[in-house]
Amino acid sequence: MANSYCGLMYAASVDAETISALARDGVDAHAESIGYHAQQLAEKMVKAAFESKEVDFPFTHNIRLLLKKAEQEELLSEPSEETIESALYLSSLISVTRYAEAPDFQEGEARRAVAASNAIAAFLKENGYDAIKVELGDESALEKE
Repeated sequence: MANSYCGLMYAASVDAETISALARDGVDAHAESIGYHAQQLAEKMVKAAFESKEVDFPFTHNIRLLLKKAEQEELLSEPSEETIESALYLSSLISVTRYAEAPDFQEGEARRAVAASNAIAAFLKENGYDAIKVELGDESALEKE
């Protein structure tokens, strides 16, 4: 899949493929890494919306702030409460999944992170942008939207 994209969508597709590969080996065994890549996937997809319109995006990992800036730039419509909640949840994972000192991120949290990333993907697709959804536990886990 990665070869069908360029720029930030290429980078996002690598995160999606990483999630899929890790999930095949066991979601619980790789929960923190899956959570990290789900956050990165969503962040890069939102930044790709800016990139596709040649608009500078803010230097932040906070997906909620990126969505707000994209709305101000008229790149995206106003996000739903579900989209905002998904963005806030994923943004809360920035430190938790990158700098964990102990394995306290569990399978349920990894699945929630992927679901949140998928909600961001659905919102981007509704706005006419490329998006990638990841389904855990499926051999063909990547779905190009």
